[in-house]
Amino acid sequence: MEPDRGRSNPKSHTSSVAFPSIAPEHKFRQGKEKQATHLTVPESPSSDNNCKKMWRRHHLVLLACLLALSAAAASPAKATKPPAAVSPAIAVDFVRRACRATEYPRVCESTLVPCAAAVGRSPRRLARAALVVGADRARNCSAYIRGGGAAKVGGKGKAAGAMKDCAEMARDAEGMLRQSAAEMERMGRAGTPRFAWALDNVQTWASAALTDTSTCLDSLAEAHEDRDAAAVRRRVVAVAQATSNALVLVNRLDPAQHRLL
Repeated sequence: MEPDRGRSNPKSHTSSVAFPSIAPEHKFRQGKEKQATHLTVPESPSSDNNCKKMWRRHHLVLLACLLALSAAAASPAKATKPPAAVSPAIAVDFVRRACRATEYPRVCESTLVPCAAAVGRSPRRLARAALVVGADRARNCSAYIRGGGAAKVGGKGKAAGAMKDCAEMARDAEGMLRQSAAEMERMGRAGTPRFAWALDNVQTWASAALTDTSTCLDSLAEAHEDRDAAAVRRRVVAVAQATSNALVLVNRLDPAQHRLL
């Protein structure tokens, strides 16, 4: 007997009903959980500590480098160490032998032998001492003229004009000689470009100071009968002699001078 087709079979109806599938929802939930896990997982405490240690080491190394560079910049160069001390007799003999090459050796000895202890056997220190002697004499000459030693400095005429010019020239000569002495302290090691540059400066400035004294003497020659002019002339001659000796000692530092000998 065939079943009634108009009546539905409970079993077949139940099996044919299409329930919604949960697979897509399950996959979506799993993907969402994976995404959330990927975004919100914090770093482990050990990883954080390792990073902090690395940064600390980096800062310590950088600080050590900066301290080393500062110490190197502050330390004096080995080339600037003072020469070894010598006995007074050897130092005096060195100064006297060097003065023999100057144009005014007696003036050289009388002014530089007292500096022998500080000079030692250093030609550079000897040349610098000679420049200081010339600068001191130029200062004394200028002070003598401006301080009333020359009564006619404020007057009129050739003598007064010559003395005014000499006062200015003596002051300029002092400035150039002191500048030369200061440059001697910054010359650096012999044979370097810095040494050659500084030596050329000193030679130029000392030569200009010597030219000033010559110009002053030419101006005073026109007032040779004036007593005040004669007193000024003696002091200018002292400046010229000391400057000439200093220039000779400076020139002896030039390696080219030794090659010509």
